[in-house]
Amino acid sequence: MCSERLMNIIETNKSVFDRFQWLDAMVAFKGEIRPYYILHFYSCDNILDNAATLWLNTRLKDVVRPAFKKEIVRKHAIFSYKQGSDIPYVSLSMRTAIIDAKLDGIIFESARVV
Repeated sequence: MCSERLMNIIETNKSVFDRFQWLDAMVAFKGEIRPYYILHFYSCDNILDNAATLWLNTRLKDVVRPAFKKEIVRKHAIFSYKQGSDIPYVSLSMRTAIIDAKLDGIIFESARVV
């Protein structure tokens, strides 16, 4: 779930290749209602490097640790993958924009790109 500030940062810094939509969510807390937004990704096919991805089993269905194809992800500022349950991955430029805005509650971790 994203605040309006985070949604605006993502919209401002997204790539033309990014495929997602925003779903509205009104959150009520202590008598106050605030608008939030759910980032829903469309499928980004063929983004995983199957040989470098660590799979739970040989069916290539359940991912333990993804490895992304460099030639595909370098076009994106934010993306997810089908098995990732809408976990967002961001480019360094998107990461910098979010950090520069001094938003809190966001943790960044490295992703494997091959």
